[in-house]
Amino acid sequence: MAGPNDLRIEAAEIIGIGAQSPGENDPMRTSSDGVGIAIRAALDRGAQKIIVALGGSATVDGGLGALRQLGGVPEFSGRGDPVGGAALCRLRALDGSRLDQRLHGRLEFALDVDAPLYGPVGAARVFGPQKGAGPSQVEQLDRGLASMARMLGIPSGEGRHLGAAGGFAAPFVALASARVRSGAELVRERSELDAVLARAGLCITGEGKVDNQSPLGKTVAAVLRAAARHGIPAVVVGGHVDDGCRDLYGLGAAGVFGILRRPVGLDEALSRAAEDLRWAGRAITSLMLASG
Repeated sequence: MAGPNDLRIEAAEIIGIGAQSPGENDPMRTSSDGVGIAIRAALDRGAQKIIVALGGSATVDGGLGALRQLGGVPEFSGRGDPVGGAALCRLRALDGSRLDQRLHGRLEFALDVDAPLYGPVGAARVFGPQKGAGPSQVEQLDRGLASMARMLGIPSGEGRHLGAAGGFAAPFVALASARVRSGAELVRERSELDAVLARAGLCITGEGKVDNQSPLGKTVAAVLRAAARHGIPAVVVGGHVDDGCRDLYGLGAAGVFGILRRPVGLDEALSRAAEDLRWAGRAITSLMLASG
């Protein structure tokens, strides 16, 4: 459990993709510096444990911006302002000897996906396009992450779980002994989900968009696994559901449903989400009761 000197930082509130104005999403420019500044401020306040929740970021810079704010010294090739994903693609060397020593043993990352750092299902290829990266940029960013992994001594295949937030955690794991854990499992523990499921007959879980990322370590997947362990039928609901949700059935989902009752724009969908959830909940429970 959290102690009095623990501090939590939500990366999405600082470098979140939702904070970008339309047309501004450009992972070659967006940087993780802001989270590094927040971590440094937490250390200055005497935090003994800092939990950084990674997810929903607009960045694919391998955490270099944050690392630089905390004393890391990256070296870049070529000219120009070394910032964002463009800096990652030009990374030539990485010196962690001057990294803030207060980080050791205090930093923990809660990850919302279990995607690897690079490769076919890595940070750049899976999440880069939703952050505004075009095909050629995705290739550049993936090569940059692979190159950084080699510099950090992260062997191929051992970067699993490090793809969240554009590879943010990787340099801190390698240089500052930071820990990583599933954010979904953290939520499960803090919410005492297993105790609730032990006395439940039906579990309903969901998220705003249910897609091919939902099974990759997100809370929905953790809830489905927990429900399966307790032998409880579980249903997933979402504001938007696409074909990528199929893998959730393999995790034990009894059904996956969109909650919208008619086509609407995003603003209206958000404003009526509570009402649509109530309707979906009533329909699902009625169906489960009818099926015995």
